[in-house]
Amino acid sequence: MRACNTPEIHAHQSGTQPTSGTPTDHSRIYRFKRKPKKKNKLQAAMCIKVECPTCHKATWKGCGQHIDAALVGVKEEERCPNWKTGKHEST
Repeated sequence: MRACNTPEIHAHQSGTQPTSGTPTDHSRIYRFKRKPKKKNKLQAAMCIKVECPTCHKATWKGCGQHIDAALVGVKEEERCPNWKTGKHEST
């Protein structure tokens, strides 16, 4: 714990009353609020494997830079015919 060299603040520790307006609780002096954590934008932008709503085969959704990682292990014939574009044209 950090020591405070202000005699008015420590006056209450020696048995005397603190002066008017001096906090008696050190937590009030060092109180701060933590900033909320930000969501990881990189994680949200990466590509993921999804099912095509038209043909119900595997395709991808996301930024387009991680298509190979999203579709790893999916055979060519099990992929949506338009998996390279990520958009299936309804006919």
